[in-house]
Amino acid sequence: FPYANEMIGIMINNADIANIWVLADFFMSLPGIPCRQDWVDAANNYMIHKRMVFGTAYPVRPMKMAIDQFRALGFNDDVMEDIMYKNAAELFKLGSQVPALQAAKVR
Repeated sequence: FPYANEMIGIMINNADIANIWVLADFFMSLPGIPCRQDWVDAANNYMIHKRMVFGTAYPVRPMKMAIDQFRALGFNDDVMEDIMYKNAAELFKLGSQVPALQAAKVR
């Protein structure tokens, strides 16, 4: 936000380069925010979800609220799994710790 469609286009066109990461955070959970559904649709239908990571925007909102609102956006289950922890594990090279991250999912 505010250049969401442009960023989605850059991510789709440069997916093979794999050096662009997007933080899905506070703005995606705000009702009526422009392009919110575009991010969800692009993540569900293209490989851009492999380069998205979740962010809470804490302390702007409580963490549980941020997670609950993000989960309600309509991402596919496999996409949500990547955005919520697998991609961060890859980005920060925590590969062997992925099972621990899965166990620590906030429900």
